[in-house]
Order: sequence, then C-alpha cells, then structure tokens
Amino acid sequence: MASSSTAQTTVAEPYVAALFALAREANALDTIAQELAQLAELSGASAEFGRLIADPTIAPAAKAETVVGILKSAKASDLTQRFVERVALNGRLDALPVMSRLFNEKLAEERNELHVQITSAKTLSAAQQKQLADSLAKATGKTVVPNVTIDPSLIAGLVIRAGSRMLDYSLQGKLRQMALALQPSRFTA
Repeated sequence: MASSSTAQTTVAEPYVAALFALAREANALDTIAQELAQLAELSGASAEFGRLIADPTIAPAAKAETVVGILKSAKASDLTQRFVERVALNGRLDALPVMSRLFNEKLAEERNELHVQITSAKTLSAAQQKQLADSLAKATGKTVVPNVTIDPSLIAGLVIRAGSRMLDYSLQGKLRQMALALQPSRFTA
C-alpha cells in the first residue's frame, strides 16, 4: 500500500505541472513559489486552517470560497487564487504542502540549482561557505543554494543534505559509526 506522502505526491504532480507551465508563461515563477510556500506554511502553523483543509464535512465549494478569500486579502496573484480554488473544488487542499515542495523542486531543476542544508558544529565564515558551495557546485554541475545552520551537538565538522542524499562529516557521525562497528554482530552463526 502506498504511503500518504507518496499518494499526495502522485495527486500533486499533474497540478504542479500545469501551474508551473502557466506561471512560466506569465513570468511569475518566483511569485507563485512564494505564495505556495506561504500557504504551505499556513497549513502547518494554523490549527484553524489545518482543520478547514482536513474537515470532510465542509463542502469543497465552501473551502474554496474561504481560502480564496484569504488569498484575496493577502493580495495573492490571480493565478494562485485560481489554482487554489481549483485545488479546493477538487478536494485536494490537503496536498498543498506537497504541491509547494514539488513546485520549488521543479523551479530549482529549471534553474539548475541544488538547494543544500549545511549543518555545522561551529559558525562558518563567508569564505568557508563560499568554498563549500563552490566545491559542491563543481561536483554536481549545479548552482548551489546553501542554507547554513549551527548545531553544536555535532562536536566538530558538518553534515550536508541535498534532497535524499546526506554526507556526514561530523565528529558525532564518526563516533556513531565507530560505536556501530564495535558492537557485536547480531547475525553470527
């Protein structure tokens, strides 16, 4: 059985493909990406909005009217309003966060960008961040867009995440690997 996330991705893909084509045609890719991200954030941050999206007793037309009203008051683009209205009328508002993620992934692919999460044990200087981004760009052939955070629990080093790939160069990671290697095998004959 497919997971909920996989099912939502399957549902979201055709919507995102259509929206992306329309946004590209309207030269509004950045605007749409930002508005979708704000909606996805709202769905996670607002319990009331989350209940609206999830409540099966509220008619899709009522959901559409409410959400489009919110978008109008936020001065969202006409394209976003029409898109979200269609999504709501089709009963797919629960997939908005996945749609936002897929739209941003498609945008990054279009721009040949690789968004990476770099977690470091200590603050990295601007020069270190640039050197790291340049090295990753050289290795991947993409423009690297880093998001750097600090986590002292790593002890030393850093962890790089890009999509489903992770490179752990932290001391904490090395210690974890050593602990696993030193454990007696559970699969001995």
